Amino acid sequence: MAKSTTKFQTDAELSAFRETLKYNYLKKFKVLFLSVFEFKGFDYGEDYYILDKIFNGENIAVFKLKTAVGEESPCAFQSYSPEGYDMYNNPVRVRILNLRSDPRIPSQYLSNNIDVVLFRPQINYSSQLQPLIELLVDADMTIRTNLKLHKMPFMIDGSDQMKKTINDVLSDKALVALDETMTIRSASTNTPYIIDKLEQFKIAIESRILSLIGIKGQKMEKMAQMTVDEVNNNSEEINGFKNHLVDSITKWLNKANELFGTSYEVVLNDEYLEMKDEEQQNGIPVQE
Repeated sequence: MAKSTTKFQTDAELSAFRETLKYNYLKKFKVLFLSVFEFKGFDYGEDYYILDKIFNGENIAVFKLKTAVGEESPCAFQSYSPEGYDMYNNPVRVRILNLRSDPRIPSQYLSNNIDVVLFRPQINYSSQLQPLIELLVDADMTIRTNLKLHKMPFMIDGSDQMKKTINDVLSDKALVALDETMTIRSASTNTPYIIDKLEQFKIAIESRILSLIGIKGQKMEKMAQMTVDEVNNNSEEINGFKNHLVDSITKWLNKANELFGTSYEVVLNDEYLEMKDEEQQNGIPVQE
């Protein structure tokens, strides 16, 4: 007798699948977040490093690297550990965290706004997005289950004569005779189709996420139902998030430019934002 097999996934496999979905969503929204801003005057990779730290809510410092006598001292960006605070809760001194053991990073304490300029994010975007991403993953897992249940065949419990009778029905025969002793028993999941509702739910959650990271997130189905006031209020919220962050980064970079003679600048990537805006709104009438 052949050994029966099963295709059911284990708890470990399902957990790994969920983690993959969460990771992919987080990467997707991080890439979108990075695309909102354009950094000028930075070396290759520094802009990504800074925005990655900000996305994860990590403090970051800009300071001068140690160099040989007579050489120009470039600036660098790293995390730091504070040492003492003033009356406004600003670090007085910091020690740069030399996680890669770079010999050019100073090991002594640096004075805030003299030897180093600090940036402390007000929002941990990664943390804010986690519960929303969990909802997206839950929706994806439910869609997956719902789709599998709708793939279940129509199952009949009966004799060979019963199978032949059912085959006659499925073959569109005009007349199918039943023996009066025959009883039809079938198995059905009776599962309602909810994938369309779950897709709408995902659109709403993604719109909330995109608004948080500074991108207009209304999809076509939603935009067609929004009034002018609703669109304007949503735009104000979106602009508020990204403009506050740009202003905060600008103040930080301006102080660094003043101390170190650099020419750092951050601006909104208008070309990217306009492209995303057109993708969301092109051809969609707004109701008064």
